[in-house]
Amino acid sequence: MKDFLPLALPATLGSDVSGTVEEVGPGAARFKRGDEVYASLGLEGGGYAEYAVAKETIIAGKPSTLDHVHAAAVPVGGPDGVEALF
Repeated sequence: MKDFLPLALPATLGSDVSGTVEEVGPGAARFKRGDEVYASLGLEGGGYAEYAVAKETIIAGKPSTLDHVHAAAVPVGGPDGVEALF
């Protein structure tokens, strides 16, 4: 059973996130504190936590035309909708 689980237990669930950058790690250059971003954390999870940590390579800048609720729905829900249409 241990090999089947993609997460180490106990785990924080949730994959789609949207929010404001609070802090950046060493070597991060694309985003700075205060930038609005969204991402899909994938199987690593952690999206239901108050703060989430993500690699800079999986984060995108949030369009100003979307609020955070709708931006968080884009990473998984967007491609699902397109697949359903085509």
